[in-house]
Amino acid sequence: MSKEFYLEKYFLSDQREETGVNAMSISDISGIPRATVIRKLNKLLKEKFLTIDNKKHYTSAGLHAQKLLEVQKETFNNLSKFSARIYNLSLMKKIKF
Repeated sequence: MSKEFYLEKYFLSDQREETGVNAMSISDISGIPRATVIRKLNKLLKEKFLTIDNKKHYTSAGLHAQKLLEVQKETFNNLSKFSARIYNLSLMKKIKF
């Protein structure tokens, strides 16, 4: 999935209210214990970085959403550059001069 698709679906969409991620998914993806994830999410809720719906799905919110989006774009760009470098190095290692 392209980063533009991901950003559009989860952060810029008019239907953001229908999307979100729960604490268990964050825990599974990150490897961070669920209790720690919940504590961190509660802190972000208190600081109004996130909102939570009745299904316990967390989404970015309010004034901070644009700040989060900028940080996330930069992170995606850095990750894609890093991944490309690693891939290119692995190709070079396979080719013996």
